[in-house]
Amino acid sequence: MKKNLILVFLFFSSISIFAQNQSINLLKLKVESPKTNVSQGSGIELFCTVKYSIPIKNFSERFYNIYPRLSDKSGNIILDSKDVKGYSQADPYYKGKDDFSIFIPYTLLPFEKGQHSCILELYSSHNDSIMPVFYKGDIFFDVPEMYNYEDQKITIENFNVITKEKSGVEGLEILFDANFSFPSSKIKGASEKPNLKNYYFYITVNEASRPFVFSPNKSPENSDYYSWNPFFATEAVDPVKKLQCKLFVPLTQLQILEGNFTLDIQLNAINFDGTIKWEHLAKTKIQITIPKFGITKIAVKNITVAEGEYDIAGKNIPIVNIFTGGKKNRGLGYPDVMWKVNQGFFTAYATKFLRNSHFGPNDTCYLKTIGNEKLDIVVLDYDAVGRDDELARFSINPKIEDYKIEHTGLRKSNVLNIDLSVSKTSLPNIGKISIIGETKKIDGTTGLFVEIQGIKETLDSIFSLWAVILNHDEETFREKINSNSEGKVFFIPWFLNEKTSKAGLEIIHTESGKTLDFICTPYIEKPKRIYDLAIEVENKESLVNGFKGVEITLKTNAPNDYIKYSNKLNFNFHITEESGRTCNYLSLEKSVFSTRIFIPFYKLNVGEEKLKTCYSISGADRINLADTNIIVPVLIPELLVIKPDSIFCKNKKFYKKFQTIYWEISHGKDDSIQLSENKSHKSMGWKIPDEYFIKAHPEDNIYLKIKGLSYFGKEILLETHIFSAEEFSKNKKGKKKLPSSSYLKSCYLYYRN
Repeated sequence: MKKNLILVFLFFSSISIFAQNQSINLLKLKVESPKTNVSQGSGIELFCTVKYSIPIKNFSERFYNIYPRLSDKSGNIILDSKDVKGYSQADPYYKGKDDFSIFIPYTLLPFEKGQHSCILELYSSHNDSIMPVFYKGDIFFDVPEMYNYEDQKITIENFNVITKEKSGVEGLEILFDANFSFPSSKIKGASEKPNLKNYYFYITVNEASRPFVFSPNKSPENSDYYSWNPFFATEAVDPVKKLQCKLFVPLTQLQILEGNFTLDIQLNAINFDGTIKWEHLAKTKIQITIPKFGITKIAVKNITVAEGEYDIAGKNIPIVNIFTGGKKNRGLGYPDVMWKVNQGFFTAYATKFLRNSHFGPNDTCYLKTIGNEKLDIVVLDYDAVGRDDELARFSINPKIEDYKIEHTGLRKSNVLNIDLSVSKTSLPNIGKISIIGETKKIDGTTGLFVEIQGIKETLDSIFSLWAVILNHDEETFREKINSNSEGKVFFIPWFLNEKTSKAGLEIIHTESGKTLDFICTPYIEKPKRIYDLAIEVENKESLVNGFKGVEITLKTNAPNDYIKYSNKLNFNFHITEESGRTCNYLSLEKSVFSTRIFIPFYKLNVGEEKLKTCYSISGADRINLADTNIIVPVLIPELLVIKPDSIFCKNKKFYKKFQTIYWEISHGKDDSIQLSENKSHKSMGWKIPDEYFIKAHPEDNIYLKIKGLSYFGKEILLETHIFSAEEFSKNKKGKKKLPSSSYLKSCYLYYRN
């Protein structure tokens, strides 16, 4: 055995060495520029045809990476990157000849617009072993001046994050220098679409157990004009320049409560509509103490504005009046009243406006505040063209601790009345929370068991707690925790989740609905197999719809959690004979946790038959939760074979009422035949084709139906006669008399057993 292993090793080693001694000859080279690649933008494409001296039969050993190296006439290397390569193979089918291409993005080259030349060297690698250069020569190509927006290459230097106060607002100041591979002035279509000029920088913040401390929830396109803007927008500058950039994120925008933390800060960029991203541009860590927060509730109502000169379109922009005639399109000389709340330097909340009215909207907002931050309630006349006109400003300085004021009948400047209520509730320190997740089986259900420790009972009146399951940061499950105990727990069956999940605790301020913190576990791997459901099988002989056969019942005693979420489960069932032939069956009862089917004996082969049932229940990610293949032994009795030969009868009324008479003999859907006589006579006979026969259990029903086609073209069922197959087997004469009736007289069915 050891000798054989050594031989196998030597065999594959020799193949690898053999492949690395390959000689490659470049037969053809075509350079095209500019070319566009879906994922890499614009660039140069090299189309190559090569010939390998040794075609390789072993599929896994025949592949080579081909790399380009570009240098100038002085020998200075311009490009030599292992990320730029082509894929080729020494395929014996094509006698070692192969075509491939290599794409080189313009963003990797230092060339400006115009015609250029450089020295191209091509070399290869095989199984990570670098092989010699097999081609060297000059290439010529054009570089366009214009670039695609998405081709931009952004590099970051001097990335730093500090805590700072800005206009009375505490927050994170992000400083960095941005370098661009080409300026916005060289972006295709930027002159027609100004949004193609700007790149929008933003940060994401997380902590070891908090993946969502901060991330913009909207693209720049969908950001609210009247809210704090999380993006730093800038045009790209020339590559020789460094653009000094600055972002500021207020601490009130972070989803994290009081305490000392190490935060991970990552810098990213995005386009205007959020479809193109430059992620992981830079990252750093910062030690920070998050101070005590409060929730400030501001309720404003009964705003009344004085009469005056309103609705002047863009009156703060004189040139606009030349084109608008000094009036808004919908203006009636009334203001469009709205109000907003400024939290330091940014707008924290803004209402909608009431068009052409001297009254403002009644509204309530909740703000996350720190310490003695100054809040300004500003009443505005909304202007769709120019700057909104400020009508009055009311300043508030909520104290650190709980605080409440109410004012009615306030007036200032152009505001004749405003009723104002402001209250602040300090958020208690929730302490150090720990969250532990593990796989457990509880009451018969395997699931994700999560225990949360460190939450005080008194917090339930302020916060609402939600258990959340995440898969790739997408929420897949949410349930409110109602436990009042110190160690809060929740349990989610694994069949509801994907393979890997995080268990999270979301802490929400009950009154405002604001998410204040989100804590979660690392990813917990889902078991590959869950053994919660055991299938029980019963089979017995039954008579169903006139057929004798086997009735098979498969069922499982499902735990309560499975019953509760049965609509989340998938059910599948089919049955085959031991030979693999699919069985047709009649479904008598069907549900997720049980199925009852019936198969007539005449559908099966006589003797002992083993039926293979595939009964499966699956949950999320199609993981099987129950046995799939169960063998059911069935003893099939001897069956009768009846060969109907002919029918003969004398009729009483046929010839008077019907132009044609039909007979139908049936046993099941498959064993049926219809006989017809073109004309109605007093005596008629029907010959049954020789190939027709009936295979049946003695207790099976055989149906004889007589039908008539009236002179008006209507088919009418006249009589139905039902016999058991056993009746034919007992009568050895091969002649069965049918009961006399108003239509039949001396009517016989002739047959052979």
